[in-house]
This record gives sequence, C-alpha cells and structure tokens, in this order.
Amino acid sequence: MTWQALFVVRVLVLQIPCTILIKRTAGLGSRTRRLVWQYLLAALFASVFAVAQGAPVVIPDLPWIVLAGFGNGIACYFFWRAYDINLSKTSLFSIARDVIAMALGYVLLEETRYLSGWVIVGVFLSILSALMLSVRGTNGSDQARASVNRTLLIWVLLFSVIWGVTDFSVRYFSFVRSVHTATFLCEWYVGSFIGAVAVLLLAGKAEAGARLQTREIAPLALLAALICISFYLTYEIIALAPITIVLPLLRSSDLIAALLIGLYLFGERRELSGRECWATVIGIVGGLTLAFQF
Repeated sequence: MTWQALFVVRVLVLQIPCTILIKRTAGLGSRTRRLVWQYLLAALFASVFAVAQGAPVVIPDLPWIVLAGFGNGIACYFFWRAYDINLSKTSLFSIARDVIAMALGYVLLEETRYLSGWVIVGVFLSILSALMLSVRGTNGSDQARASVNRTLLIWVLLFSVIWGVTDFSVRYFSFVRSVHTATFLCEWYVGSFIGAVAVLLLAGKAEAGARLQTREIAPLALLAALICISFYLTYEIIALAPITIVLPLLRSSDLIAALLIGLYLFGERRELSGRECWATVIGIVGGLTLAFQF
C-alpha cells in the first residue's frame, strides 16, 4: 500500500475518534494514573503484535528506541495538560515540534532538497500567531486570556522539544536503520510506559488522584488500541516518504481535525476574542503553508 493510501486511512478512520478521546481523558482526574494505564495497555498490545509478527525484540537499537519511547511518555503528559486547557490552540502551537523534526531531517538526513522559502513563511506565520495569543491586552479579560495562553505555550514548548526529537528518531529508525515496525512499536511503548511511570512518581499525589475503577480503564484500552494503530500507520508512512514531506501533511491534518473538534464539538469558539480569532486564522495559514509547500 502506498504512503498516500495509509495517510487517508489514518486521517479518516483513526484521527477523529482519537482526538476526541484524548481531549476527554486529559481533563479527568487521576491524570497520571490514566497515562500509565494507557501506555501499559499500549505496550501489551504492541508486544502481542510483535510476537504474532515473529518480529525480533532484542536488537542493537533497543536501548535507544526505549529511550525515545521514554521521552514520548513524558511528552504525552505535557500534551495532555495543554489539551486540557484548549484543544484548538494546542493544535496551532504544535508547529514547533515539526520545525525541530524538520531541522534535524535537513541536517542529519540530508533532506535539504525539500527545503524552500515557504518553510520560513510558514514558521513566521505560526510564530506570529503564538505571539498574538500570548501578548497582554488592555483590559482584565484580555490579560486573563493572555495568561492562560502563556501557560498553554509552556506546556506546548515542553512537549514540542521532546516530540520534535522523537519524531526525527522515528524517521531514523524506520528509514535509516530499517527497524521492523512491530519491533519498534513494542520497544517504543515499553519505553513510553516507563516514562509514564516516571511522570506518575514525579508529578505528585494531586495529579495521580484516586485509583481507577475497572469501568474507567475500558476507555483507556480503546485509546491505547487507537494510538497503537495510528502510530503503526504513521511509522509506515514515515518509512516510505521523506520526513520533511509527511510530517507537515500529518500535522496539518491533525491541526484541522483538532481545530474543528475543539471549536465546534467542545465549544472553544465561544472563548475566542477578536484578536484570538485573527491569530487562529494566521496560525491555520502558517500550518497549511508548511503542509502544501511541496
């Protein structure tokens, strides 16, 4: 199957329900316990898949893939904190992770042939959007919005730095090292589980909350299955096409889906001021500029 076909399946079948589930989960209590359960179940699903595929588990790259997964588990917590504040704005700010991954692709994988002036335009518009959302206004309402947006930006910056590097690592292990997809998924989610446990221990009792009931674990099992399948398709797509092409396409689809879901399903459009509406438009243009420059 071509990477374009895999991309369509990922967007239409997995992206929308996954986005909705993450948004609902991110705002619930016992957040770090939910994170641990999500990645424990994902690690179990991925391990079963690896065994069924007869894929090797112990390989020379194992420590590095587990380390990348560890970073993913930590970044996901930051991502949930941002999603809890505002889904649609998080999707706009998330361009930072792509800039990091693309820069690494240009330098380390010699993909500079895909670089153009439109990259600079897209990045500039995205930064302008973030600045418009974070600058203080003249009245109390605008100042409160700006304060919330700055907090959101901090969470986004934290997960973007980590995911920018891990996005690049996915391309490296899939394309350069040719690691079997099932092998990578197994080791990646084991590392993510370890990272989630670290977050549980470090984030404190308030974030850990009460123990989860059985009925609360069932939606996490569905979410774990969805992210496993989605990541499997993402890994296959990245293995088949240059990171500087597929990542903007993947993120632009994430951006549009998250924006529509956040603005209309979760009613976040009612929270936007006039300036934030303009910033959102500029952010969309910036993200789509990066996506369609190719």
